[in-house]
Amino acid sequence: MGIGMEVREITEGFGSIMVLVPHEDDEVLMCAGIMEKAVRQGVELTVVMATNGDYGSSDGADGRARLRETLAGLKVLGVPGDRAVFLGYADTGMPEEDSFLFGLYHETDGEKVHPSHCGVSTYGLPEKEEFHRENYGEHGRYTRNGFRGDLKEVIMKYRPKHIFTTAEEDTHGDHSGLFLFVRDVLEECKGEGYRPKLYCGIVHSRAGDENWPRRGAEMTVFDSPEVWVDGMGGEKSPDGKADKVLGSLKWENRIVFPVPDSMRGKPLDENRKAAALAKHVTALKPDAVDFLYAFVKEEEIFWEIEEMRESDERK
Repeated sequence: MGIGMEVREITEGFGSIMVLVPHEDDEVLMCAGIMEKAVRQGVELTVVMATNGDYGSSDGADGRARLRETLAGLKVLGVPGDRAVFLGYADTGMPEEDSFLFGLYHETDGEKVHPSHCGVSTYGLPEKEEFHRENYGEHGRYTRNGFRGDLKEVIMKYRPKHIFTTAEEDTHGDHSGLFLFVRDVLEECKGEGYRPKLYCGIVHSRAGDENWPRRGAEMTVFDSPEVWVDGMGGEKSPDGKADKVLGSLKWENRIVFPVPDSMRGKPLDENRKAAALAKHVTALKPDAVDFLYAFVKEEEIFWEIEEMRESDERK
């Protein structure tokens, strides 16, 4: 992990980007500014949705609605629909014991099917098929090997220089599970000469969604509430205070990406990030509205994961 907070800009020479997230709306919450700047700077961008966000759906209708909402939100940011990729896997709940991706990652039988309430195989839209069917002419089964195979294939197809995804420390099982899959795939890709920069971010913190991100128009940047470290067993600094850490992520080592002017200093009805988020009608349930719009700030924050490169350099 780097030392000290750093500000980075998405410029013409930044290098290709893949935004790789578990659910429809995560791409906007974490990366709306990054994506809009990439489009404006002519930076190659791919947006990959790992699941269809179909938790609570019995027939895939919610999942298909959410896929269309992602396309609509990306359009607001200037991202063409052909830059979006749907892996088409399931969403079965937030806690680790219910999470589809977390359970899939820890499955010891790589060919065991993990059914959801919607079915046992990937799906997309009639007008935009999911990645597996596009490549193989058939839906992919909900297995560990199937997901890992599709994930590696989509990463190696585009070979981005930068990958933005969710963190292992995120309390949503799909978010932490996706990171674990990405980490393992990239470790394997090292042997094929491919080493992108990997950034991870937090949507659901250990402070609880009701506490972080902080609400209010005056909260224009993210902060690290003390509650983030409570009960985490973190080491104490010499003055006896707990370090501001989230698992292995140190707050002071975050990387800040300023959002474009279209998302800065504007009320929600004039803010481009808020407009993209507003397309995610399915996610904007009454009890989630304040939480989701709390991500509309003048920055987006990530941590660069350097362990793989560091371990490789030590060999």
